[in-house]
Amino acid sequence: MAVEIYSLPYTSEELIEHLDEKYPNRSIQPSMTLEQAHREAGNREVVDYLITLRDSKDEDLLET
Repeated sequence: MAVEIYSLPYTSEELIEHLDEKYPNRSIQPSMTLEQAHREAGNREVVDYLITLRDSKDEDLLET
């Protein structure tokens, strides 16, 4: 269940979790316009990028 937030999360992890819930990775629906599909894909691309940054940071911490 998505939690509504009314201010910026305190940590980057909380922000990533919120965006991941708000913009889940889902398939394009037949009822979507091309513009809607592109917007949704762009939103998700940002979330995936942030997850990649977080995961690479976690791996770097494990190696040290």
